[in-house]
Amino acid sequence: MPFRRFLRCLWPLAVPLIMAALLVYARAVPSWALVATSFGAGAITVWCAARALFGQRVAELEATKHAVETERGALRDSEAQLRRSEARLAHAQRIAAMGSWELDLVGGELIWSLEMYRIWQPLPEDYSPSRDGVLRHICEADRQKVVTWLDELKAGGAPPAMEFRVPAGEGRTRILRSEGAAVRDAAGIVIQVAGTLQDVTETRRLEQERNELYAELLHSQKLEALGTLAGGVAHDLNNSLVPVISLAKIVMAKLQPGSREYASVELILEAGQRARDLVRQVLAFSRKSEAERKPLALDGFVADVLRGMQPSLPAGIAIEQELAAVPPVAADAGQLEQVLVVLLSNAAQAIGDGVGTVTVEVASDAGRLAMLRRSSATVPGVRLTVRDTGCGMDVVTRRRIFEPFFTTKEVGRGTGLGLSVVHGIVTGHGGQIAVESEPGVGTRFDIYLPCMSQSTSEVGSSSLGAAAA
Repeated sequence: MPFRRFLRCLWPLAVPLIMAALLVYARAVPSWALVATSFGAGAITVWCAARALFGQRVAELEATKHAVETERGALRDSEAQLRRSEARLAHAQRIAAMGSWELDLVGGELIWSLEMYRIWQPLPEDYSPSRDGVLRHICEADRQKVVTWLDELKAGGAPPAMEFRVPAGEGRTRILRSEGAAVRDAAGIVIQVAGTLQDVTETRRLEQERNELYAELLHSQKLEALGTLAGGVAHDLNNSLVPVISLAKIVMAKLQPGSREYASVELILEAGQRARDLVRQVLAFSRKSEAERKPLALDGFVADVLRGMQPSLPAGIAIEQELAAVPPVAADAGQLEQVLVVLLSNAAQAIGDGVGTVTVEVASDAGRLAMLRRSSATVPGVRLTVRDTGCGMDVVTRRRIFEPFFTTKEVGRGTGLGLSVVHGIVTGHGGQIAVESEPGVGTRFDIYLPCMSQSTSEVGSSSLGAAAA
């Protein structure tokens, strides 16, 4: 093809050569003119041939250069669009707090998204993800579970989402949730495992808190129903006991002390008085009884109660006192004494005939009371703690200790109303009670009562509510 173009470029040379030949034949021009004409014709011919030969090539090169520039521009646009897509993906993962990962089964390479590094903190700055390296950052108790889950994915299975724990520093752990799927090639062979990872620590904490609130609600509704029933029965029983006790006293006044009849009526009177005391406990549990609440310095009050109870406790039990000066509370001294007596008696029975220690502490505590009330406002309060080194309780027993008539004692040794009454008295004073116990370790009761100003206002509102009821 280029040779043909070269032949087409030779036609301009034909005219001057023919003219030169005619002039030479006619001897009309000198020889130097003929030579100059020949050189000119040759130059023109060479120029035309070069243009014909290389012009098309230059055009092709220009077209190629334009195409290359166009392709480079398209590539730059694609790279910019890819960066924007990656930025949008990273932003979406950041909002969802969910990272993505891919494990290549052929080369063994593990690829993480940027969000994975934030979820998996703390990690070294130069950390490069690998399967074995990731397993080392998982709590030892959950590693085998993760390995089994990955093996099932590699085998082409579809296991459900898995949750595992990772250390978070300072003795804390975080809960991570991962979902995965197997990626197959055209032949159906699993070549990759891909999935997502999400930090669900806060979600699980909220779920646990919701479940605890729901359990507390059910427990509160059960106690309220039992309290209403017990209050009604107690009032009717109290009305029935009044004539029994009164008539027993009248009959005893007419009988000779020491006689058989006097002893029989005295036994009736004692039984009636025990029944009356039981009615008072039931009324205290149901929070229907009226109480006279006055300013009370809890540290001095507890010291007086312990001084009076010390002789009645077994000799092997030592009482330790940690009584700090605290602001006064508006409370009924008789009811709080009953609370302390019940807790100390239970502690002594938990220790049994062996040697143990009961620690009674009074201190200021505001944050815990606000937390138990699930309130963000600061609630000034005091804490009364009774802890022992006794046998402790399991989880099932600990959940039921405030239920009326529930007891772990032998038949005839307890009514199951002691802690129920304690719960009713504490909540009636606007306070909260918390329990910690483990078998073989001991039990701790923390009673939180609001200080004078706070408790006074709440007592007033409680009285108005009871009156309205």
